[in-house]
Formats: sequence, C-alpha cells, structure tokens
Amino acid sequence: MKKLGKFIVIVVLLPLLYLFISAIVGGMFMAGYSVANEISLKSIDPSKLQSLITPYIYIITLMGDIVMLLLLILFFLPTKESLLKRCNFKKCSLKKVIYISLFVMGFAMLNSIFVGLVSDYFSSYRMVSNALSAANTSIIQTIVIVIIIPIFEEMFFRGVIFSWLKKNFNIVFAIIVQALIFGIMHGNILQGVYAFVSGIIFALINIYTDSLYGNIVAHCLFNLFESVIVPLFLSRINIVVYSVIAIVLCFIGIVKVVSLKKMDSINIGKSI
Repeated sequence: MKKLGKFIVIVVLLPLLYLFISAIVGGMFMAGYSVANEISLKSIDPSKLQSLITPYIYIITLMGDIVMLLLLILFFLPTKESLLKRCNFKKCSLKKVIYISLFVMGFAMLNSIFVGLVSDYFSSYRMVSNALSAANTSIIQTIVIVIIIPIFEEMFFRGVIFSWLKKNFNIVFAIIVQALIFGIMHGNILQGVYAFVSGIIFALINIYTDSLYGNIVAHCLFNLFESVIVPLFLSRINIVVYSVIAIVLCFIGIVKVVSLKKMDSINIGKSI
C-alpha cells in the first residue's frame, strides 16, 4: 500500500503538478502580455492565441521549469535523498559519452526524416514546428531549448521518476512507464510518439552510464540537432546521403557501446 501511494505521488501527481504549473505560468504570461499591450484578454481572438504564444513558448516553458525545479528541491528536502542525490550526478566515462553521442546524432537525423514524412497529418504539431522556427531567431530561446530544458527534463523524468521506478519495479516496466509519461507530457501526438521512443533511449543511456550526465549530454545533443543543425542542413543535402550518414552514425554508436560494455564486463571479471 505504501508503495502504491508513492507511485501515485511520484509517477502521477508530480507530472500533473508540472502540467498545472505550466498552465498557470502560461496564463500569467498572457495576463502580462495583455497589460503590456493595453488590451483585454477577452478581446483576443482565440484563433490568434496560438500565434501570440508561439514565439514565447520556450520562455514560458523555462519559467514553468524553474518553478517546478524549486518545488522538487523543497519536496525532497525532508527525505533521505535530496533531489541531487536522486539524480545521480556521477562521473561519466568520456568514451561512453562520445559513443552515445554518435548514436543520438544518428537517431536525431532519422527522427527528422520521420517527422518530415508524417507531420502534415498532425495539425497539432504545427505549433511545435512554428515554435522551433521562431526559436532559431533568438539566441536566448535556442539556449533554453538546447541546454536548460534538457537539464530539467532529465532531472525530472530520469532523475526523479525513472530512478524511483527502477528501484521499486521490474526494469522493463520502469523504462516503459517513464517513457510513456515523457511522451504524454509533450502534449501532441507526433511529438509524443518520438518523445516516447527517445524516453526509452534516454532510460537505456541512464542504465548504461549510471549517471545523469550521460543523459543530459544526449538530450542536449538531440535538441541541438532537432532545433538548429537539422533545419540548417537537411534542405542542403541529398536525402539519401543524409539517411546513410544517420544510419552509419547509429550503427557506429551501437557497435562501440556494445564493445565497450563487453570490455567493461571482461575487466570486472578479471578484477574478481
């Protein structure tokens, strides 16, 4: 019963709290926008609301993340493990980081092809696409997307939720549940699908590196490719060449990760 209660709090209520905070922050932003521009919220056309929010969506997200991070620090303060301890910021092997980075770069490139092929069928993804385009014109928003958001999301989803799940449940169940929550929290079907897949990958990276540093590097790199590098180069390179590069990067990353894992196992066996 105690385990069920903790599951409800950590896996259900904390994500809901995050959604609630994001909604409140968004509402406060719109209120501030209306005051600054001397317009009434009632006079804003609901159909134009999305276009008003889109250029600032990642700043709003940043504000929500900061509030949620402070609440998480306070929430875990009276417990045996502080937020930082739960996140497991251990020293991570540079080789491991390089190899997982190769795979993540390839995965981000393949994901961009997938999104490009199916995005027209998901109108809800248009806001995400527009927000990413708007963010490319702002250094601050680019920093938020590439660095700050990935750090918070890894602390929350892998550091808090996944770390608790893998200690208390079967590892497969833990990986799937945290990835499912990660996907749902992105708020639209298409982004939710690839966020679910990337959530599984990030969980496996967390297990492989046994450190949140590996996750943060991988997530930052994924967002960098999705928001900056891919939009710059995808239209300038042959799609076949692009696909081959992506597949090769994924293949090299996987092979190197597996070989390093085997080497680690051999070294552990020899030390015993």
